[in-house]
Amino acid sequence: MKASRTILIMIAFFLVACIVIFPAECIAAAKEGLAGWLGIIVPSLLPFMIGSNILLRTGILKPLADFCTPFTRRVFGTGGDLIYIYVSSALSGYPMGAKLAGDLYKEGSIPHEDAVRIINATSISGPLFISGAVATSILHNPAAAEYIYFPHIISALAVGVLFHIFVYPKNMRMQVPFRTKKTLPAEINVGKVLNDSIMNSLTTIGLIGGFIILFSVFTAILEKLGAFSFLSFALSPLFHLLGLNTNLTPALVGGMLEMSNGCIALSSVPGLLTQKIIVSTFIITFSGLSIFFQTYSILSVAGIKNRYFIPAKITQSVIAVILCVVFINSMAINVGAFPAAHASSNISLAAAPAGILFLAASLLFLALCAKRIRR
Repeated sequence: MKASRTILIMIAFFLVACIVIFPAECIAAAKEGLAGWLGIIVPSLLPFMIGSNILLRTGILKPLADFCTPFTRRVFGTGGDLIYIYVSSALSGYPMGAKLAGDLYKEGSIPHEDAVRIINATSISGPLFISGAVATSILHNPAAAEYIYFPHIISALAVGVLFHIFVYPKNMRMQVPFRTKKTLPAEINVGKVLNDSIMNSLTTIGLIGGFIILFSVFTAILEKLGAFSFLSFALSPLFHLLGLNTNLTPALVGGMLEMSNGCIALSSVPGLLTQKIIVSTFIITFSGLSIFFQTYSILSVAGIKNRYFIPAKITQSVIAVILCVVFINSMAINVGAFPAAHASSNISLAAAPAGILFLAASLLFLALCAKRIRR
């Protein structure tokens, strides 16, 4: 705890000092983060979050969860609530999965182990950001959305299954179905449900906005100090190994901090459409430190400890990239819809074996971590 507190204080001092030294750059970055939050996150996430809160508080989803439980318990090792939360996340985006699972855990509807598994299998971005912001506005090709979105959402389910089989401790994999003693009230106070749902959603959306602005400023500071150039140089050998253009490394580095900023950086690189699709798939699936902190803040409020979240996101990112490469090389008709000027930027399936090796190494690492956690 003392080490964490010291690190936090040092980062805060560093951030404040850099804001004083580079005020213009920090103000511009904060404005960009605020514009992205107001323009994309609030309209796409807030209404869906309020509606989901109302559905959860009225208990209307309980029969659906009970119906799906036999299937989800066998395949994912968790209750049927995973289905609704997964669909909600696939429609609205980060961090809806963590938010809904946290709410269910706080009200006593699911146990801690189920909450962890659901969160790791439902951490996905929404179609509005992928199709509207990335494919249309950044890549200037709406057809690119399907090559990003479907590998992205499928990889989340793959992580849920793989972690259930290979990674989670035995007591999590063999857990008996959870039965809550909590019963739904005969009558629902409509005013209280609406008030609690709106206030809960506004608090969460405000938290998300704060993290977006903070990491936008932090990203601008690191770029000003030249940290991106150094990290891009360090990642160049990996890009050569995978057959990717090294001009895309700054976008990857930025995306590992803040997802939207990394995707926006792709627009400054001319051509290379297919490679941009692959890199944006990794960035969106990995989600970046900003989404990590948003998720952990929500989990902290709910009292959930999830040691598997970061390993799950790394594995999910690798799986999504492999699926993206396979989709691009197998769906020749749709790939042909890309502009002819970008045809030379297509990546070969030769990159897939390297990705599979990374996936195998990640699973081995996660298995070793799981053994340590069980001890």
